Amino acid sequence: MKKVIIYGLGVSGQAMYELLGDECEILLYRDGEGVPEWAEGKKFLGKGESIPDDTDALLLSPSVPLNRPLVKACKEKNIPVMGELELGYIRSKCRVVAVTGTNGKTTTVSLINHILRNAGRSSYALGNIGVPFCSMCEKLGEEDIAVLEASSFQLESCTRFAPYISAILNITPDHLDRHGDFLSYAAAKKNIFAFQNEGFCVLNADDPVIRAIEWRGKAQKLFFSTERKPEGCYLDNGKIILKKGGTKDTVCDASALKIKGVHNIQNAMCALIVCRELGLDVDELRRGLLSFEGVEHRLESAGSVKGVKFVNDSKSTNVDSTIKAVNAFGEKIYLILGGRDKNLDFCELFAKMPPRVKKIALIGEAAETIASFAQRKGFKRYCFCDGLENAVRTLYAEASAGDVILLSPACASFDSYRNFAERGEHFKKIVEKLKNETY
Repeated sequence: MKKVIIYGLGVSGQAMYELLGDECEILLYRDGEGVPEWAEGKKFLGKGESIPDDTDALLLSPSVPLNRPLVKACKEKNIPVMGELELGYIRSKCRVVAVTGTNGKTTTVSLINHILRNAGRSSYALGNIGVPFCSMCEKLGEEDIAVLEASSFQLESCTRFAPYISAILNITPDHLDRHGDFLSYAAAKKNIFAFQNEGFCVLNADDPVIRAIEWRGKAQKLFFSTERKPEGCYLDNGKIILKKGGTKDTVCDASALKIKGVHNIQNAMCALIVCRELGLDVDELRRGLLSFEGVEHRLESAGSVKGVKFVNDSKSTNVDSTIKAVNAFGEKIYLILGGRDKNLDFCELFAKMPPRVKKIALIGEAAETIASFAQRKGFKRYCFCDGLENAVRTLYAEASAGDVILLSPACASFDSYRNFAERGEHFKKIVEKLKNETY
């Protein structure tokens, strides 16, 4: 490539620029007005300017939807459009594992990376988890493994991305504000395996959407399940079993995992299949799995105050994730919901709300919307709170020792925070403040 346009000036845009900057002419393009420090003094394609005829490619940050005018204009001129993830893949020599799903991506990628590193393999967790693939792709060799968290935003533009192992954890409604409808969202997810000509695709046999997928690609399918006994990994009398061909291996009791919930058993099963296909033996798998303590902001303990337990699940930004979080606890729950709505249907959440959820504090832009869904389903145990601290204090005043106050918002954080991590850190600071006031 001799001339490219990079659309988007976040970390992915910067990573692409640094990867290609010494070998081709680059024009930057942005939607907003601000310019980050790294892009100051660089060449820009101005709004309204014609696309140069000798442009070889338009390179997209994940934040850029495919319906943007510049993207459409490039496609009309037959200029290739490529995302950061795919660019990193094309430039890499390492073995690539890619994991997608509505929920559980970060946990599963972190677990795969943990198991591999614990077994002495050279593994790197990259992609949507925080470090763009383009930042590392040319630094990794054939003996290295890139474990990529792949979002629908990253996958929707893919036409050549073919990891050695792909995995889909689940597909439930999310990001409908970006994709328009559920079918388009699911179609983006399916691009993770669509161009594989070899290797493996690991799938959740318990997910009805995944079971109904029209199969494309030539990878060998392997399944995990807590309800069935497929070729791959399954649960049998509380034990996690790996099965391939005529061989069955017992890994451990599911109860021995340090991460809570049935959904995390599924995440663990997926990780075990992936790592087995990368050559690890059962002892290595077991040691890695049982030493994994989870990830920050995902069902993370934030401590307790006078016996009331606080759990930070700020990374829960959709309905299905919050349902799974609630079901991970048998105790009485006081739940914090709300933030920025993503055009999701909250009816399922209130239809499945167990009686042990004693009260819900609603916060943020979506509070009124969520309340309307609650009323529709006859759920009345909610209150409106002015911000996260007010919600925590309101629920703490009603909770008793042994109860759980759970931040699992089912919404994006951008109405009040830069991201879910900042929201989770604020929650933990509020809990610390309560501790200091109490003891």
